[in-house]
Amino acid sequence: YSVDEIEQSLARIESLRSPNLENSTLETNNHLNNSENTPTFSVVKNEQNSTKDHSVKTIPQEAFDLKENTQIKNLFTNKIIKEHGWTYDEILKTWKFHNGVDFKLSENAQITSVSDGIVEDVLNQKSLGLTVKIKNGDYNIYYSSLKTAAFKKGDLIKKGTVIGTAGFSENLEDPHLHFAIQSISTNKYIDLKEFYQ
Repeated sequence: YSVDEIEQSLARIESLRSPNLENSTLETNNHLNNSENTPTFSVVKNEQNSTKDHSVKTIPQEAFDLKENTQIKNLFTNKIIKEHGWTYDEILKTWKFHNGVDFKLSENAQITSVSDGIVEDVLNQKSLGLTVKIKNGDYNIYYSSLKTAAFKKGDLIKKGTVIGTAGFSENLEDPHLHFAIQSISTNKYIDLKEFYQ
């Protein structure tokens, strides 16, 4: 090649380069352009440097209304078989503080969430059985004595969603739901009778 032909080829190569091709490579074609006898090039995308959206999509949480809550009102239409507060444990023959309310339900009755929230934990407790703990703002809401749980830790929950089915615990023979709400800021369990009875 003459000096002029080499300079023309270099000029063509430089014309292909631009700031938006920094993450690309140039690949030489196997054939030559017959008219000018100069190599031709094609742009090959470098997929390894492409960016992906890894942001977590969240569901906006509705503030939990403790005093005027339709789902909690519906729970209180069921028979209460164990109240919140100090109760005498017939099995252990001692007084114990009961942090929630036990509602008698039919076995496998669907349990719905009383609020939006995030599942903080799903665990098996010796006295309360299968428990789903959901957090919303300043409140931890416990659904215990379940037979099944439909969600896992970290899942986002919407109010009214079925989160499991009613089952049993070792302390009560009847199928039921042990329902408790804890204020995170005070670390105290709330006596729901103040609002719903």
